[in-house]
Amino acid sequence: MNANLPIIIPAYQPDAKLIDLLKQLKVQEPKGIIVIVNDGSSLSCDYLFTKAEQEFNCIIIKHEKNLGKGAALKTAFKYCLTNLPNIKGVITADADGQHLVKDIYKIKQAILNNPDTLILGVRDFTKHKIPFRSRFGNVFTKYFLFFFIRNFINDTQTGLRGIPFSFLDYLSTIDGDGYEYEMNMLMVTQAQGVPIIEATISTVYIENNRDSHFNPVLDSVKIYWMILKFGMSSASSALVDFLIFFICMHSNLIKLYSLSTATKFGLVEKLGFNQTGFLIFCSLLIARISSVLFGFIVNYKVVFKARKYIVRSLFYYSLLAVSLFTCSFYGIKFLHFKFHINVLLAKVIVEMLLFILSFILQKKIIFKHHKV
Repeated sequence: MNANLPIIIPAYQPDAKLIDLLKQLKVQEPKGIIVIVNDGSSLSCDYLFTKAEQEFNCIIIKHEKNLGKGAALKTAFKYCLTNLPNIKGVITADADGQHLVKDIYKIKQAILNNPDTLILGVRDFTKHKIPFRSRFGNVFTKYFLFFFIRNFINDTQTGLRGIPFSFLDYLSTIDGDGYEYEMNMLMVTQAQGVPIIEATISTVYIENNRDSHFNPVLDSVKIYWMILKFGMSSASSALVDFLIFFICMHSNLIKLYSLSTATKFGLVEKLGFNQTGFLIFCSLLIARISSVLFGFIVNYKVVFKARKYIVRSLFYYSLLAVSLFTCSFYGIKFLHFKFHINVLLAKVIVEMLLFILSFILQKKIIFKHHKV
């Protein structure tokens, strides 16, 4: 690769296939920059890293102990940000020989043509004999991910990616030190509004992928946990909202306040509420304010990992909250008085309908502008 697009290769316990890859890359691009992260490999692998540095002029970064693929990638991103400020982006590739040089160049051309886009080198899982654990893991994650981001990613676990320079700083701070990091990258990329382009690459599995350090059980749990975090945030906000609503509906203090206020200001006549209707309004308002503050803090700090534009985000989030509050109130009121459904059951029905709408609007609009 040329100086504008260095290749990043995280390596843990590599073998001769790493050297074979370096030979082919240097034939194509003798002056290309290659950054290899030795992620705590044993001493028996030192000769490979020494050879990579001395014979192929690779930049070697060493972790004293194995931290995981995600940690290795973030270390390389930080190095590039500090020492290679003029690059247009980076390409990540695996050290096990499963990414062909021609495909690496395909990703290079794609990111040069689309400099602000995440490029994914995707394998075709339908036309080749794919190891069961890889096929199952990818298919399951593909549909699981679609539920949250509304976008089909055909190869969620690909390690061959082209990443724009403007996105490296953000990616160097997100959660995940293992294989779950690559899934989390897809989640935050979508949340940040960065487009994703897929480029078909060769499907190569050497010796049935037996050298892979991916644990199909433990690493999948980590991957799905990162996805579930998005849903859990909305669900926890809904729980806070429901509990406070329940308490208010059964609180004598709220009942007395709503009754006296409605009578004092003639709100029953002005707004067309009866006493029960105004009690629902007061309870829903208190519950929604509480859940909005809770939900915004969790989404801003934990889910979307936003680091700026907090005032703008809070403004948009508040507009969404007001809109959802209005829909929730009139929805509950309609079900309760029109169909005589219990107030709490009506709230559950309405909130379930608004749940997906709320999540999509947060991802697509409210936190979309947090680009780095």
